[in-house]
Amino acid sequence: MIPISLTALVRTVKVLIIESIGPNLDVIVGFIRCFPCIDKLYIQSYLRKGMENVRQYDPADPIECLDLHLKEIFVDNYQGMRPDVNFAKFFVLNARVLKVLPHWKGSDKNKVMTTTIALL
Repeated sequence: MIPISLTALVRTVKVLIIESIGPNLDVIVGFIRCFPCIDKLYIQSYLRKGMENVRQYDPADPIECLDLHLKEIFVDNYQGMRPDVNFAKFFVLNARVLKVLPHWKGSDKNKVMTTTIALL
């Protein structure tokens, strides 16, 4: 999947559901730039080996959704592996109005959450 770049922003979308291989942080960030007023983000991810998901947030190139609007994130098929943790870490560290930690849905939720908290 190639990140999308739109010339016009869609400010009326409040809830966005994305299906992603990975989860691929670059693709997700590309999409949320197009929809700056998202309050809730739902991500259905499918594991892909070899993905790192290490991205630095550049304050000189702000993402309005992360700075002002994103309050909840839901991640399905979360496995607690390093790419998943890096993905979650990006949002936990950069979504300024996030009200709760991301909601995870994985195979062994308790084991995954313990692993994630330890790695964050």
